[in-house]
Amino acid sequence: MRERRRVELVTLDTYRIAAVEQLKIYAEIIGANCHVVRSVFELDAVLRRLPSEATVLIDTTGKNPHDLADQYELADYLKGRDDISKCLAVQATTNFSDGLAAIKKFEMYGADCLTITKLDETTRPGAMVELIAEGSLPLTYICTGQRVPEDLHGATPENLAARIIHE
Repeated sequence: MRERRRVELVTLDTYRIAAVEQLKIYAEIIGANCHVVRSVFELDAVLRRLPSEATVLIDTTGKNPHDLADQYELADYLKGRDDISKCLAVQATTNFSDGLAAIKKFEMYGADCLTITKLDETTRPGAMVELIAEGSLPLTYICTGQRVPEDLHGATPENLAARIIHE
């Protein structure tokens, strides 16, 4: 948005109570369009209609990594789309074993990068270093608060270290 590019939000999260309403309000606040889809077929149709120069952020249903049985169609679709960057978001409050299990389980989507969220909510931000080191995904973003986009930062060794040292 800082670059004045068109931003489109697409959500498949019709499962969580009020998720759609929350994303619609957020889209309105940041001046983006919001699209609600309920299937891979609808997702594909929306993506085909959007201009190629738009930045499209797709919100999938937040799922338990131990219960992904109904996600194979979406996983196959996303894994087959090399033109879509797939970023797994892991909360900084997640313990190492659970975080590593999530990274392994979400490989089925073709995840190619990692975002660490809620760095402001943990007393042990350094614990994420082990997950980043052992996980198979490069760290792309860190989120240090509730104000997005202000608290969302491109990940660098310097800003991650500063966050860990100053906590």
